[in-house]
Amino acid sequence: VEISTIDRGPIRTVPNFRGVSQGFRALHPGTDITAVEGSAIYPILPGRVIRISASRFDYGRSVMVEHENGLVSLYAHMGKIMVDEGDEVNEKTQLGEVGLTGKTTGYHLHLEIKKNGVHLDPLRFLSKPRA
Repeated sequence: VEISTIDRGPIRTVPNFRGVSQGFRALHPGTDITAVEGSAIYPILPGRVIRISASRFDYGRSVMVEHENGLVSLYAHMGKIMVDEGDEVNEKTQLGEVGLTGKTTGYHLHLEIKKNGVHLDPLRFLSKPRA
């Protein structure tokens, strides 16, 4: 996994990102990546979609992807979802689009990553696009 931070270049997960509105901390187990409505969302790594959820509260429309080595990623507040449970995905598979669903105050992707059930800082997994 290539690891870098946003200040080293654009991120692959949301190519049209505008910045980070809220970072990873104790009471916020993910990173909020701001982007314009409808921006494409891609998975951090290849994997399989294990859950799709839709709620007027909390995460709104969300997709959960299981990766190798105990990693699971969650993509929340999506406007549109373009995959189904059970789909195999890779870094070029569009999961959906940035939206304004659930409990949110602006357009962004809330990204969470867990390894063996423990939350990790998503910025460790975001990287520059590959040539």
